[in-house]
Amino acid sequence: MSLYMVGYTFIKKAIPLAVPFQWDTTFMVWDKALHGGRSSYQWLAPLLNHAPLTFFLNVTYNFWFLVMFCCWFWQGFERKDTALRQQFLLGFTLTWFLGTCVLGTIFFVGWPTFYGRLLTGPDPYVR
Repeated sequence: MSLYMVGYTFIKKAIPLAVPFQWDTTFMVWDKALHGGRSSYQWLAPLLNHAPLTFFLNVTYNFWFLVMFCCWFWQGFERKDTALRQQFLLGFTLTWFLGTCVLGTIFFVGWPTFYGRLLTGPDPYVR
């Protein structure tokens, strides 16, 4: 698992050297089209812009790391080498590779946080 994560992190950090930020504007346009001409944060900020709620959502979001590591350790160190265990480990590895390396490279974006720093022109996310 540690080796996987080091490899994926290395590849993910190298993506900007190979691929430009070309999807940010497209995703911004799609976001506004899906949300009635407004960015999704404009709909969500009035509901979620409260420190205790934001903290709770952050903890809940990051909980998946614990679940992921627990499942990986459970299957990685299981004494019985079953077909289901091998499927899990292969699926886990392929999911991280395809999701992080392949899709992350094809649809490389800086997202709203870095939009104004990475792309030329006005930053539509500045308040």
